[in-house]
Amino acid sequence: MQVSLFKRLLLMVRNLRAESDRMHALVCICRTALCVDLFAKESVRRGQKPLPATDITSLFEDARIKDDLNSVTSKSLFREELVASLVESCFQLSLPLPEQKNSGTEGRVIGALAYGTGYGALNWTESALEVVEVSRPCVLWDCDGRTYAIDCYLKLLVRLCRIYDIRGGVKRIKDGASQEQILYETRLRNLQLQLIKDLREVHTPRISARLIWAIAEHFDMEGLDPLLADDPEDLLNIIISNIHNVLFSSDSSATTSNRLQDVQAVLICTQRLGVRNPRAGQLLIKELEDFKGSTLADSVNKHQTRYILQILKFVSTRPESRWVGLSETTGDYPFSHHKLTVQFFETSGAQDRKLEGLVHKAIQELWRPDPSELNLLLTKGIDSTKHKVPPKALALTGSSDPCYVEAYHIADPMDRRITLHLKILNLTELELNKVDIRVGLTGALHFMDGSLQAVRQLRNLVSQELMLWHIS
Repeated sequence: MQVSLFKRLLLMVRNLRAESDRMHALVCICRTALCVDLFAKESVRRGQKPLPATDITSLFEDARIKDDLNSVTSKSLFREELVASLVESCFQLSLPLPEQKNSGTEGRVIGALAYGTGYGALNWTESALEVVEVSRPCVLWDCDGRTYAIDCYLKLLVRLCRIYDIRGGVKRIKDGASQEQILYETRLRNLQLQLIKDLREVHTPRISARLIWAIAEHFDMEGLDPLLADDPEDLLNIIISNIHNVLFSSDSSATTSNRLQDVQAVLICTQRLGVRNPRAGQLLIKELEDFKGSTLADSVNKHQTRYILQILKFVSTRPESRWVGLSETTGDYPFSHHKLTVQFFETSGAQDRKLEGLVHKAIQELWRPDPSELNLLLTKGIDSTKHKVPPKALALTGSSDPCYVEAYHIADPMDRRITLHLKILNLTELELNKVDIRVGLTGALHFMDGSLQAVRQLRNLVSQELMLWHIS
């Protein structure tokens, strides 16, 4: 019943006009779908019969959602919002629960989820694996330069590859692997193979470089078939031909390439691939030699290429010393958006930053909501300093003024009222016969009594005498 409701809601949510409302609804659907999936898997692990249509894939069975997801040229923002919300919800599942003495209903739901799936640190990865499988078509999208959803997807893929560590191939039973682990690692390796084949259909250097990065560090180079060395369908040949396309691309369009970043990323990938396989090393040495001698390489790229060539040539003559250029897997995915306005001069970058902000805000409100005032009173007591933040006073006059005026305001969201508190102190040694104070308003505010300005006339203000005035 829940899954059928999810499918109907997904079609209805698309029509919500307010972006924040749409994002909040999407995050609710994704979080609940992940919870249902995890609970169903835990029930099967405990010996109960599997429930049909409780997996993440069932969310995308509707023809309209599936067509939208598999269309290359669709300009729909909704599918980007859906993939981003689903992936970011997976990351939330991977985070440890906050330690709270009395966390309320929301904490109990997530706590029951964590307690019910007693599979250690890998409980969330089962659902995450389904998410990366069903969202795979996103790497082929043409989103007019927008990359946030694709970045989310590839970041989750890199995280899973890091956790399962399949760089040396799928583990076997005699190595101590369980049947479940072998199954998940096989699915992840098959997904990698499909993504490599998808590389041929990715037409923008920016996405090609990111996909190569996500694959290169964790790809099983020893599992390549040596008989396919001259076959264009060989996986290694596909990767190297796409590396060539990125290195020798002259496309300077901001929506399809970021040449400085793309070339740097691909050069790092050549070292990761070349030191682990002799055939890859020989092919990449040729590519790097051609790139170093071309006019497309600037002085920085030529220096980096020269350094990588030295490593590859050293390893090719001494196979036993592969460790010289081989580093541990880091699970790093450096392509992300930073909140620096100057970097987002193009429209696509601004839209990516806006979508990222909306998704993160919706997830924060749902997964880690701020404690309510009632919870604070129950846990911290009536004297809680967090219950009401004391107002900050601001001096309105200088040291040379005859009167010192200080002000602070208190906002009441229930009555929609802002009260201004003014403190007036006579700093002179004389008695001031008359002091006039006027307060005006700017913006969409009005005084509660309907007057245009607040006027107060103080009479006979004695030295060092303090007067208080409250205006609402």
